[in-house]
Amino acid sequence: MKDTTITGSDLIIVQDMSSYAEALDSGYLTQEEFDATFGNEFRKGKFNTPEGEAFLAEYSDMIPFFTGGSDAGIIEGHSSFKTRRFLQLEKLGHVEKATLPSQQFIYDYGHIFETDIGRFCAGKMRRNGIDVVYEPCDYGYINTNWPTFLAHPDGFLRDRKTRKIVALAEVKSSHKSAATWKDEFSAGYVPEDYQDQVQAYMQVLGIDDCYVLAHSKHADSAEDFVYLHVARDEERAIKILEDCARFVAETAAGIEYDEVLLPDEAAHVYRTVDDTLGYVKLPRKALGTLNKLEKLAKDKDALNDDIKDSTKLIRQIEAEEKKLRSSLLPHIGNAPGGIIETSRAIYQIDVVRSFSLDKDVKQKVAEDYPELWEEISNLKPTLRCDFKYTSKEEAPEEAV
Repeated sequence: MKDTTITGSDLIIVQDMSSYAEALDSGYLTQEEFDATFGNEFRKGKFNTPEGEAFLAEYSDMIPFFTGGSDAGIIEGHSSFKTRRFLQLEKLGHVEKATLPSQQFIYDYGHIFETDIGRFCAGKMRRNGIDVVYEPCDYGYINTNWPTFLAHPDGFLRDRKTRKIVALAEVKSSHKSAATWKDEFSAGYVPEDYQDQVQAYMQVLGIDDCYVLAHSKHADSAEDFVYLHVARDEERAIKILEDCARFVAETAAGIEYDEVLLPDEAAHVYRTVDDTLGYVKLPRKALGTLNKLEKLAKDKDALNDDIKDSTKLIRQIEAEEKKLRSSLLPHIGNAPGGIIETSRAIYQIDVVRSFSLDKDVKQKVAEDYPELWEEISNLKPTLRCDFKYTSKEEAPEEAV
């Protein structure tokens, strides 16, 4: 086992991946074989060091599952891909992610090039006066102060001369989204969920500094590789670890978080959501059906857009009709109504009059001054005309 030079009576190494990592890097072990051997053990929380086995013997009855660095951001509410409720279902074994080929490429890409990215960024740091080298970490750590949290950092930065660990290193590939690189990493900002992860790691390992070594998937120059410093915030780190421990305890007690299962942004990654049947990995045919449904949904949306445009045009036509009909009123004036014929249609026009006087006033004037009331009635302006339109193609012969 390599010397990690990390000391502390509360810190123990529970997993040793060095032999697996060496075989994987050299090509003697494929990624698929790695996942089928050590990967399965890791997901089940099995430890393969003497310290790890002793830890499990003491704590296995009290700890139903472990949380890790990627879980910290979810538990703190900073993940755009999962909620605490969905993480509960994962930890309880009720959820399995359906990984598409395009997504698997992203994951494999990150793992395969992780060490090279770390070393390249360390070289850039040396050129800027920070004399360090990057060393990948092949171990899993537990600090017995927070026994439910399993730390698997990507690596460490060692002083090139003394070879002592001076900082934690976490490698990030900006496949998360182009916006992550443009708006966050390249601007010098570490996203909140990544900060949660490295803060928890630093507290567990007793390290005060971390560098996030990030690169853009579109990298074509050294400018597309950055190193961002994060200092340990002990108060925040302890809160994160305590929240992770509380999450384990509450989940084990059957407490369900009242949250949506997935944020909208995660829909294209987790395609197995079924509110009634639970969550199982979908077979290839089911994924193909989902793709067809998505295409149909897009076609439907396009038709709905056309309907909206047509409805808007109809309303515009109706408004213009209303305006034109109103313009007829001054020409019709006080005519009693009747039939108007054009080359294309026949219109039955009924002139409707109304009076603004109070009903009792109208009645009093009509009774006491009948002649005056008749004059008023004849002079009152037309307020509205009701039109009945009949196309000549549809009109009966006698109407014509």
